[in-house]
Amino acid sequence: MPIVQPSSDNMDVFEIVLDAAAKPEQTALKDRFDAVRLPLISKRDQAEYKTLLERLQIAARLGFDGVSGNPPQPDVALVSLGAIKADYERLGNLVGKFQVRLPGEDPARDDSKSDQRDIIFEKISGPVPADQLRFKAEVEDTLTTLQVIFQEKKIWKIGQSKTPHQRQFEEYRGKLRSLAQVGLAGDADPDAGRQALKTLQSEILRREGPRIKNAYMKVLGIWALAFGVLTAIAYLVVRNNSSFSLLLSSFRNMFLVWTGTMIGTWLSFGLRRPTLAFDDLGALESDMVEPAVRLVFTGLIAITIALIFNSSMVNVSVGGLSSANLFAHGSTALLIGILLGVSEQALPGTLTRRAAQFVSEVGGKI
Repeated sequence: MPIVQPSSDNMDVFEIVLDAAAKPEQTALKDRFDAVRLPLISKRDQAEYKTLLERLQIAARLGFDGVSGNPPQPDVALVSLGAIKADYERLGNLVGKFQVRLPGEDPARDDSKSDQRDIIFEKISGPVPADQLRFKAEVEDTLTTLQVIFQEKKIWKIGQSKTPHQRQFEEYRGKLRSLAQVGLAGDADPDAGRQALKTLQSEILRREGPRIKNAYMKVLGIWALAFGVLTAIAYLVVRNNSSFSLLLSSFRNMFLVWTGTMIGTWLSFGLRRPTLAFDDLGALESDMVEPAVRLVFTGLIAITIALIFNSSMVNVSVGGLSSANLFAHGSTALLIGILLGVSEQALPGTLTRRAAQFVSEVGGKI
């Protein structure tokens, strides 16, 4: 009688029957097959169940009874078992562990405090495969970016007309919900959902990227123009009325350094960010500093560095440009300010290193 035979309880499946004189190698091989066979039987509702069971039965016959009159080949059977086990584990991961819906689709289960611009992920049962957890995190990050770039001061309520931004947000959110269902619900396929997510992110970037980047540059430019014009006017007033204050007159080029820094900081963003990625849409600047604050911060650092030049603590010469001429020539002060503004990202580190050097010298003297 063959060792691999139809199950006495269910003729659709098979079982491995060893006699009392079975060798230890056969018992160990049976245990390895049962470790896949028994869990697989519980997956009858899966589309690939029948195919995997047939493959497993063929591999078992190969390892215990032999095929086509040939003796058993347990080593070859173990190789087949490894491939079947990998496919079985993938089959288990295809079971979606979430229900994905929008707020309002099931009022009985909605939290009254839930964000109406959210997507709700309800865990069903059992452990969640790692690839589904990763995909869920990617979907949530994308939703957060959408919520940031489509911020609305007015909360939309049922019965109210929606703004164009609200309608655009809901279009993107609907697509995001659909692809989340592909990767997390039902016969889940996180890889297919991830490909769809990348396509959606590319669409959002192409459609919204220019608007977001240009809007930021306009705001940054308006603040830079306001700060720069004020200091340029102050420079002209002090220069033409030197008798008003000898101290202000001697330091009047500081106003030009500030004006140049405003120009350079505006140029810096365009030079640093010629193209955007999807993740940039939610935060164009990694330090998340607002335009007005960024300009004031950079301007104050530039003024501090200009004072360092004035004290001769540092002297820089590049070609015909020398920091020693900063207070002698207005054009030099303006150009140095622009260069400092363009290099705004490097200024904090540069100033910190110079300050650390100074303090270490002071410590050595005390």
